[in-house]
Amino acid sequence: LQGGGLQGRLFDTVLDSACLQCFDPALQVKYLENIAPLMAPKGCLVLLVVCNQSQLRSWCRGVKWMKEHLTGLFTKERGWVINSMEQSTFLENIPMVRLTKGVRTFEPVTPSPCILMKASRPRKG
Repeated sequence: LQGGGLQGRLFDTVLDSACLQCFDPALQVKYLENIAPLMAPKGCLVLLVVCNQSQLRSWCRGVKWMKEHLTGLFTKERGWVINSMEQSTFLENIPMVRLTKGVRTFEPVTPSPCILMKASRPRKG
């Protein structure tokens, strides 16, 4: 964020809509370290994390695995508190073909399992 237009600005809500899972797990800590300075005191990070495998997230192993991964990523030691975590559905902008009773239909999006999570960074002191 150094030298960027967001430097020094604080937000009550930061939304990550299917971005975190695009990074290799080894880079996710650094990604979160770059988001943390944008959060106002008592601010909230809202995450939508897609949990299926694709070329961008070949390391993902499903919803249960992702919940465990996020719990290990958003730790007290790293300055995070997970306020809520629930399973949901994310409509990916990937066309899908359905075959029902021999009839092929095309859908403009693909529903994928995801996790909706809210996390905060309690201030020290």
